[in-house]
Amino acid sequence: MGLGNVRMERALRRNTVLNKIGRALPSLARSFDKRAQLRDCDILALQEVCLADKGQIPYFEKIFRKRNLEPQHYCATEHPTPSGRCQKGLVLMSHHPIREANQLRLPKVGVHRVAVWADISIPGLSGARGPLLRVYNIHLSNRDGRNWRPVKGRHSQLEAVLQHYRKLEALVPGAPVIILGDFNSIGTVVRRQETGINMIKRDFDSALTKFRQTMVLPYMTDWIFYRNLQIRSAGVSHIASSDHFPVVATFALG
Repeated sequence: MGLGNVRMERALRRNTVLNKIGRALPSLARSFDKRAQLRDCDILALQEVCLADKGQIPYFEKIFRKRNLEPQHYCATEHPTPSGRCQKGLVLMSHHPIREANQLRLPKVGVHRVAVWADISIPGLSGARGPLLRVYNIHLSNRDGRNWRPVKGRHSQLEAVLQHYRKLEALVPGAPVIILGDFNSIGTVVRRQETGINMIKRDFDSALTKFRQTMVLPYMTDWIFYRNLQIRSAGVSHIASSDHFPVVATFALG
């Protein structure tokens, strides 16, 4: 399961956690309670959530309700015609109003993948669209059949997200945008980043400016990319509740 955390303290923070969410829920909840950088989120992005399990989303809604905030969320299943006990999918959640949201079907690489996006109204944000912030939550493929490094396939999936973002940029130049989630990229300290990561860096800045291990394997798979926002801080929260670690970023308002 992947999760992303954005906050606006006159700043905005965001964070990403991943995989095996069902069994990890009690431990994840304790991790959020103990870490202010996770607990005080404004926007939460989750991947690999079992949407057929009616108990999973409420666990994360409690993060907001403990602060007397009422969350909204948008979700979508990865498979276009879901079935089974899990129905794995993505969730975007915020206590700020979600003005519009939808899903974006990505090119099939091994299995079906989807991105979800939302326009969230952030009080105090003065961007090209006023208070509206566009956030994309994505989960790219980790393999394609026997190909355990489908770099070209992930590149095509990320290109689909960027094409969608460019339509917004053409309509409203300078619109603030965040793209985050599980990119399944396998860059390491010694291995160069994948072509898709290099591609998105032409238009977006990375919240993490140097290599950071974001899962139990020594890879940097989880990212927060942004444009037309001012970043305050970013980091990785090492928790034992998931095989991926939350990535957290704080952005200034104004």
